[in-house]
Amino acid sequence: MHKSGKVRSAIVGIILAALFIVAPCGAASADEVKTAGYVLSCLNISPGVSASELNFAWLTPKLGKAIVQMAKAADKTTADFPADKAVSFSGAQAIVTATTFSTDDVTAPTGSFSNKVTVNGLANSTEYVYRVGDGSNWSDIYAVSTKDPKAFGFLVVGDPQLGSKATGPKTLEADTAGWTSMLDKATALYPDSSFMLSLGDQVNDYNDRAKQDAEYLAYFSPKQIRGLPVATIDGNHDF
Repeated sequence: MHKSGKVRSAIVGIILAALFIVAPCGAASADEVKTAGYVLSCLNISPGVSASELNFAWLTPKLGKAIVQMAKAADKTTADFPADKAVSFSGAQAIVTATTFSTDDVTAPTGSFSNKVTVNGLANSTEYVYRVGDGSNWSDIYAVSTKDPKAFGFLVVGDPQLGSKATGPKTLEADTAGWTSMLDKATALYPDSSFMLSLGDQVNDYNDRAKQDAEYLAYFSPKQIRGLPVATIDGNHDF
């Protein structure tokens, strides 16, 4: 983990161009989260091409519209989302396909649909609230803050590799607890971090799709993932 002060613009440009991905988290109803009438999984944020952009991605079990509504946190004066003050951004949906360890056939449908939306025009050093949905049904309300692009810090993690179970209790639950504990401690120590850079191998079982689906669900499960942009690099286990 690393917290920098000012970061050279060339380095920032490389990081902000990091891969914008949706992992195939599976479509089993037990793996989905129903929030406020909208079923989704693996909601996550990644940096955009500039400090005023953020990319949002999540999975749904059916086709529909992909919409993110953003409002300034200062406009949220009740428990409800301030829809009258929000700006809506539309994106695209696609069928998620995958296979088990074969570079020649990645056309097997998983039963999930990816949703990807780019939000732009964000102000620096501002707290926002957002929700995702299809225009009629919406997720819970989450928060994300932009930082100062001229003086900021970021977190770096390498090989989260949920499911590797290298030491200690050899269960995915133990790995998930460790991953969650690390994020709790890192964000408490460095609450002003602009984003997190994940250097690859987010999960472990590249040759077993069912296991990998469960591992991606675990990887995306900490609450910080819904408020901390993550610039993701694919590792050889992220198949």
